[in-house]
Amino acid sequence: MVDQENSAGNNGAMSEGGDFYAASGDQKAVLKLLVANSVAGSIIGKGGSTISEFQQSSQARIQLSRAGEYFPATKERIAVISGTLHAVLTAVHLVLGKVREETVGSGVEDDTEDDDVLQVKLCIPIRLCGAIIGKGGGTVRAFMDDCKADIRIQGQESLLPGVSERLVTVKGTTSQIMRAFGLILSKLSEDPKYDEYAEQPLSPGSRYRSGSSHLSNMNQLVAPLAQSNSMLVLDVSNTDAGAVLGRRGRNIAEITQVSGARVKVSERDDVNPETGCRKVTITGSLESVNLAMCMVCQKVGVSDNGGGRHNN
Repeated sequence: MVDQENSAGNNGAMSEGGDFYAASGDQKAVLKLLVANSVAGSIIGKGGSTISEFQQSSQARIQLSRAGEYFPATKERIAVISGTLHAVLTAVHLVLGKVREETVGSGVEDDTEDDDVLQVKLCIPIRLCGAIIGKGGGTVRAFMDDCKADIRIQGQESLLPGVSERLVTVKGTTSQIMRAFGLILSKLSEDPKYDEYAEQPLSPGSRYRSGSSHLSNMNQLVAPLAQSNSMLVLDVSNTDAGAVLGRRGRNIAEITQVSGARVKVSERDDVNPETGCRKVTITGSLESVNLAMCMVCQKVGVSDNGGGRHNN
């Protein structure tokens, strides 16, 4: 059976390059991956048959966010795999098999030229990323030398308001990615705070469905309203308008690129004579407008609940 072959391959990969897996295999672990919608469906299988088989084979728990519920600023669903370190890595190996099947079968390009090379994104709590990066980036460089995979950690400047995790992109062959995941999980487990993360009740997308941030409701709106046109107009002071624009337009370019919305700031001489405020006009899909609004509010340091009027 394919699953038995995958499990055997996983055990081989886990023993490769060192025995730290065996030493820490019973430790609690959790790994959060981003997967395309097609991959999520393949993991679930008809009537949930595949995910049940994966959980039984690995003894890990596998949870997936609902259709249309994506990690902020992406079109990817969230897969949470939890259990012992050994169980989690076994489940990940099975999941990577589905990632490969869907990537190759769909013919979709994913920035890789080799069919044997995959690209997978992890979500890591911001407060734990320092352990992976290391002093001066020394730890992540050592990881890449060890596993031969490429590991890229999302820069702090691109973090979104209300998001408590950073994306870690790992690119390589299946065995290289497995080795990278093992190194990352092993390192995270050294941090006392990791136990809290590994043991807390997990709902793949709940972190972005509750709370006061506008990101809270964004993912619920993506599926039904992603294509609907929306416009938001914010009144901001001249100083705040400068913060939105940034030096040489750097901030507004970042907001536009990340959100996908069109953002326009009125000219210096186009101000409200009564308030002296300039207008920030945001247009695009409801998803992109809401995301851009959050980023604008972060730049000017104001609440995302005030100062705007929203038109569909």
